[in-house]
Amino acid sequence: MNIYVNGTEKKLVITDPKTGCDWTEDCMDGSGDLSWNNEEDRWEMDQDAYEWWVDYLQKREAIENKIADLDDYIKGKVQNEINETYTEFNDFPDVAESAYREATEN
Repeated sequence: MNIYVNGTEKKLVITDPKTGCDWTEDCMDGSGDLSWNNEEDRWEMDQDAYEWWVDYLQKREAIENKIADLDDYIKGKVQNEINETYTEFNDFPDVAESAYREATEN
Protein backbone atom coordinates (compact mmCIF):
# COMPACT_ATOMS: atom_id res chain seq x y z
CA MET A 1 0.00 0.00 0.00
CA ASN A 2 1.44 3.35 -0.99
CA ILE A 3 1.26 6.05 1.68
CA TYR A 4 2.49 9.61 1.55
CA VAL A 5 4.29 10.81 4.66
CA ASN A 6 5.24 14.49 4.62
CA GLY A 7 4.97 14.46 0.82
CA THR A 8 7.22 11.40 0.38
CA GLU A 9 5.80 8.17 -1.01
CA LYS A 10 6.40 5.17 1.25
CA LYS A 11 5.07 1.63 1.42
CA LEU A 12 3.32 -0.36 4.08
CA VAL A 13 2.88 -4.08 3.44
CA ILE A 14 1.70 -7.18 5.24
CA THR A 15 1.30 -10.39 3.28
CA ASP A 16 -0.85 -13.37 4.23
CA PRO A 17 1.51 -16.37 4.58
CA LYS A 18 -1.12 -18.82 3.35
CA THR A 19 -2.32 -16.97 0.24
CA GLY A 20 0.52 -14.55 -0.49
CA CYS A 21 -2.05 -11.75 -0.75
CA ASP A 22 -1.29 -8.24 0.45
CA TRP A 23 -3.85 -7.41 3.15
CA THR A 24 -2.43 -4.11 4.37
CA GLU A 25 -5.57 -2.08 3.67
CA ASP A 26 -7.76 -4.65 5.42
CA CYS A 27 -5.45 -4.69 8.43
CA MET A 28 -5.41 -0.90 8.68
CA ASP A 29 -9.11 -0.39 7.94
CA GLY A 30 -10.71 1.95 10.44
CA SER A 31 -7.48 2.78 12.24
CA GLY A 32 -7.95 6.53 11.87
CA ASP A 33 -4.30 7.00 10.94
CA LEU A 34 -5.00 7.19 7.22
CA SER A 35 -6.48 10.21 5.55
CA TRP A 36 -7.47 10.46 1.91
CA ASN A 37 -6.23 13.53 0.06
CA ASN A 38 -8.83 14.18 -2.67
CA GLU A 39 -6.73 16.81 -4.40
CA GLU A 40 -3.70 14.51 -4.71
CA ASP A 41 -5.75 11.28 -4.99
CA ARG A 42 -3.65 9.47 -2.38
CA TRP A 43 -3.48 8.11 1.16
CA GLU A 44 -1.51 10.15 3.69
CA MET A 45 -0.44 9.82 7.32
CA ASP A 46 1.97 11.51 9.69
CA GLN A 47 5.48 10.25 10.45
CA ASP A 48 4.70 8.94 13.93
CA ALA A 49 1.76 6.89 12.68
CA TYR A 50 3.80 5.57 9.77
CA GLU A 51 6.61 4.43 12.07
CA TRP A 52 4.09 2.75 14.40
CA TRP A 53 2.52 0.91 11.45
CA VAL A 54 5.88 -0.20 10.07
CA ASP A 55 6.75 -1.73 13.45
CA TYR A 56 3.30 -3.28 13.95
CA LEU A 57 3.09 -4.80 10.47
CA GLN A 58 6.61 -6.25 10.69
CA LYS A 59 5.86 -7.86 14.06
CA ARG A 60 2.46 -9.10 12.92
CA GLU A 61 3.77 -10.59 9.69
CA ALA A 62 6.67 -12.29 11.50
CA ILE A 63 4.40 -14.03 14.02
CA GLU A 64 1.80 -14.89 11.36
CA ASN A 65 4.56 -16.57 9.34
CA LYS A 66 5.79 -18.52 12.37
CA ILE A 67 2.27 -19.72 13.14
CA ALA A 68 1.63 -20.68 9.51
CA ASP A 69 4.63 -23.04 9.61
CA LEU A 70 3.26 -25.07 12.54
CA ASP A 71 1.46 -28.36 12.18
CA ASP A 72 -2.33 -28.13 12.45
CA TYR A 73 -2.56 -29.41 16.03
CA ILE A 74 -0.06 -26.88 17.45
CA LYS A 75 -1.51 -24.14 15.22
CA GLY A 76 -4.92 -24.88 16.77
CA LYS A 77 -3.46 -24.56 20.28
CA VAL A 78 -1.93 -21.21 19.36
CA GLN A 79 -5.18 -19.97 17.83
CA ASN A 80 -7.20 -21.06 20.89
CA GLU A 81 -4.82 -19.19 23.20
CA ILE A 82 -5.01 -16.09 21.01
CA ASN A 83 -8.82 -16.26 21.01
CA GLU A 84 -8.88 -16.51 24.81
CA THR A 85 -6.50 -13.62 25.49
CA TYR A 86 -6.64 -11.22 22.52
CA THR A 87 -8.67 -8.10 23.24
CA GLU A 88 -6.84 -5.11 21.74
CA PHE A 89 -5.78 -4.75 18.09
CA ASN A 90 -2.47 -3.18 19.13
CA ASP A 91 -1.61 -6.19 21.30
CA PHE A 92 -2.03 -8.88 18.65
CA PRO A 93 1.67 -9.45 17.84
CA ASP A 94 2.61 -9.77 21.53
CA VAL A 95 -0.38 -11.98 22.38
CA ALA A 96 0.28 -14.21 19.37
CA GLU A 97 4.01 -14.45 20.17
CA SER A 98 3.23 -15.45 23.75
CA ALA A 99 0.70 -18.06 22.55
CA TYR A 100 3.25 -19.37 20.04
CA ARG A 101 5.94 -19.74 22.71
CA GLU A 102 3.55 -21.45 25.10
CA ALA A 103 2.29 -23.92 22.50
CA THR A 104 5.69 -24.79 21.10
CA GLU A 105 7.45 -25.17 24.47
CA ASN A 106 5.01 -27.82 25.74
